[in-house]
Amino acid sequence: ADGIPTGKGPSMEAPKAEEDLTAEGVADGTYTASAQGYAGPVPVTVEVKDGKIVSVSVDASGETAALGGAAAPVVAEAIKTANGVVGVDGVSGATMTSNAIKAAVNAALKQGK
Repeated sequence: ADGIPTGKGPSMEAPKAEEDLTAEGVADGTYTASAQGYAGPVPVTVEVKDGKIVSVSVDASGETAALGGAAAPVVAEAIKTANGVVGVDGVSGATMTSNAIKAAVNAALKQGK
């Protein structure tokens, strides 16, 4: 109906990756990508060796320090431990930053597939 709010509109959710990836089958190398976080782009650097993620570096300096900034190392470590994004949960209170980190890691891993 005209003029009646439907609750539909722009979503505050960060875009989700089409498919969560692991480092399996990714060529050795260092890959960088970024995705939109809460306050701006969140760049990540992922290093892969022998099909394993050996490091995940996240620059969340543009995110809210107490939320996204605090969540970044937690999500990065979870991704390294899981050897990819599959099964990695975001940090409560920092959903957009968490989703941005996961989307950027997926994009980085996709470069080496």
